[in-house]
Amino acid sequence: MDHMDMLIPHQISKSLILQIASSLLPGGCPIPITANELGNTGSAAIPVTLYREMEQGRLSLGTQQDVGLFGAASGLGIGHIRMRL
Repeated sequence: MDHMDMLIPHQISKSLILQIASSLLPGGCPIPITANELGNTGSAAIPVTLYREMEQGRLSLGTQQDVGLFGAASGLGIGHIRMRL
């Protein structure tokens, strides 16, 4: 993951999000945090955040932006996917 326009994480703790992001993307990229506004949205956290970023004009379909979606759960659940808008 040498370049990302944005990394959209599951809304776990901010410090954990930043720690994981620094491992995945040492060069950094924007990482929206919505938990402080929306609270724990559970399994909807990633799609809600993706929608908000598109609604606010920071992401758009057809722009070829690379976006990483990062999910994590208590225990051993973890996963990520890269998509191009």
